[in-house]
Amino acid sequence: MIVTDHGNRTLIVRKYLSNASDVRDKLKGSVLRYDAPLEPVAEDDWEALI
Repeated sequence: MIVTDHGNRTLIVRKYLSNASDVRDKLKGSVLRYDAPLEPVAEDDWEALI
């Protein structure tokens, strides 16, 4: 569907097609070890802060 304003195309409405796969599928198997999931994380535990 094309919406016009005084003969000029202003908007094209198309069917949405998703090309992206599910994010959970991409992350599946990416966690190698999760020792203590309920323990707080200290600043020393974050490698990105160093």
